[in-house]
Amino acid sequence: MKKKKILFIVSNLKVGGGAENSVAILTKGLAKYYVVEILTFYNFKNEYEYFVKRHNFNYNYANNIIIKSFRILVYFPLKLRQFLKNNKYDLVVSNAEDANMVALICKKMLKFKLWTFIRNNILSKGNAYYRFKNLHNTADKTIVLTKAMQKRVKFDTVAIGNAIELDEINKKKKEAITGKEKKLFEKKTIVMVGRLVSQKNYAWFFDMFKDIEEDVNLLVIGNGPLEQELKEKTKNQKNIHFLGTKNNVYKYLNKADVFVLPSLFEGMPRALMEALASGCVCVANDCQTGPRELLGVELNKELKTYNKTKYGYIVPFNNKDEFKKALDDALKKGKKIKSDTRFELNNIIEKWIREIKKGETN
Repeated sequence: MKKKKILFIVSNLKVGGGAENSVAILTKGLAKYYVVEILTFYNFKNEYEYFVKRHNFNYNYANNIIIKSFRILVYFPLKLRQFLKNNKYDLVVSNAEDANMVALICKKMLKFKLWTFIRNNILSKGNAYYRFKNLHNTADKTIVLTKAMQKRVKFDTVAIGNAIELDEINKKKKEAITGKEKKLFEKKTIVMVGRLVSQKNYAWFFDMFKDIEEDVNLLVIGNGPLEQELKEKTKNQKNIHFLGTKNNVYKYLNKADVFVLPSLFEGMPRALMEALASGCVCVANDCQTGPRELLGVELNKELKTYNKTKYGYIVPFNNKDEFKKALDDALKKGKKIKSDTRFELNNIIEKWIREIKKGETN
């Protein structure tokens, strides 16, 4: 039987992005069962490794809102329409806001049926779903990352989480940390991983971190527009170290005593998933969405103090006192956890195959 041909669309494959990494991993797993290809819009120097055929519009990313809007709303949909006329696919799966907008506008333009799955974070009124509800609802299926997201919309969605490659993590986490970075682990160590943007709530955490009683190093892995501002803010906090972007975060997570996620909001935070898979105790803000489901806390449970689970600690949203208590407790106990296997790639691929087969019968 001829294999179905599936195209995954994502804006780019730049290292540091959750959706970008997820697409690279997911397409690798699905390629065992389908002919899978990736289409991106932009080039970046440092990109995630991918394992299927890739097409690229070959543009440099533009921060200018006028240029970006024209590309997303007009130019890229037109280019995608021509691309799909020249390359036939049984299913198109778009990922994250920019790619979703391009795919759905293109779907309106086409004279032939385009079977589409939209893979989205539905979080706030700033999201494209809220700005363009009627357009978004033309998708054949919407995949969201968490059960909490399902509760935020009035139409049917399917919750399928991000995937992790446990074998790959177990291999990479054993790599040695060398040079000056090795000395950082001579003390107890906290690791943060993520883009240096306001969403990740770094400034809030750095203020709270001043009061941590333990002699501990804080390692910040990632880069972003707030890098210089955050470095200036913490120039007198000599135990905060900015390491930049790393291709292998697992060796740092495996070596660290605690991973922290103080984010203001998330989808399904890959950094938290990777920390859990690496066996690192985690302390996370109770933000929308993801931490509750990853740390094993009921969605409707009221949190007044930090809660400890078998995976780590979840803290009432933006409560500095409770975050500090949870972090102090995690540092003092210093126990590793058993690697989390709930979102191993094969388990997630089974869910995708099931949804693709459902679509075939509709």
